Amino acid sequence: MSVSRVWQGPEVFNPSGSLTPFGIYDSDARFIADAPKVASYCATRLGYPIVDIELLSENFYACFEEAISEYSAQVNQFNIRNNLGSLTGNSTEINHTGKVVHGNELNNIFRVADSYGTYAGVGGTADNKRGYVELEVGKQTYDLQALWGNVSESNQRIDITKVYHETTPAISRFFDPYSTSGQGTMNLIDEFGFGSFSPAAQFILMPMYEDMLRIQAIEFNDEIRKSAYTFELINNELRVFPIPTAEAKIQFQFLQKKWKGSRYYISALQGYKDDICDAIAAVSYECLTSKIMQRLPGSRTISLGRRI
Repeated sequence: MSVSRVWQGPEVFNPSGSLTPFGIYDSDARFIADAPKVASYCATRLGYPIVDIELLSENFYACFEEAISEYSAQVNQFNIRNNLGSLTGNSTEINHTGKVVHGNELNNIFRVADSYGTYAGVGGTADNKRGYVELEVGKQTYDLQALWGNVSESNQRIDITKVYHETTPAISRFFDPYSTSGQGTMNLIDEFGFGSFSPAAQFILMPMYEDMLRIQAIEFNDEIRKSAYTFELINNELRVFPIPTAEAKIQFQFLQKKWKGSRYYISALQGYKDDICDAIAAVSYECLTSKIMQRLPGSRTISLGRRI
């Protein structure tokens, strides 16, 4: 004969009876008091006593335990997202449950902005250093780490931020007797009125757009008819174009790798630390019982996002 599994009404919650799957809140006074009430509420919502509820009190207690953990995770995620900028760098031993977090995220924003500014060349916390490499005729590839980083920076890793390898600006070649795109000798003399008169008695004032069009023509001529002055930089290995035909020097700017991500970012690059808040998962918040912000003993702390 089968045993009846119809719910008979709420019973007193016994902490020592292992009535919940994980026992996270079994010793908490608030949970002990509210568990029978929640069981009665849930059964009534399901239709009891008009409808037979084929559940035991343990089923309701398990759902109550899961609901508290889920609710705690939702509240803690919201609080951590709002306060992460102010909590970054604090000890993970500090419990922030039910506490007002003072401060603002400006300090954290400034730290992030400094890191970006270092590489963008608009501020930052590190100085750009300068170096150079001597070009050899017919050689395109140069290992800047071996040629400069290992020699001049004590084997420190360097990050190249800029390479000065560009063609001569078009404005400096505005007058070029041998170019088909710049100002030739005859048309330059004509534009200044020297072609038909000696000495000059009249001058022609040309609009600004003519200068811009002429500069653009010089640049297009270089791009289409000549080998472009450019380079590739992969893993500090510099490859220059076109192939050098004479000895010269190419200067570049760089940062030492140990400066990269100064302040707390250097710790984040090396991996999470156990004793400081450096990510969402490291911020300490406790689970909440059925009453909002009801503190639990330290032993009841569970990690963010735990799902029962």
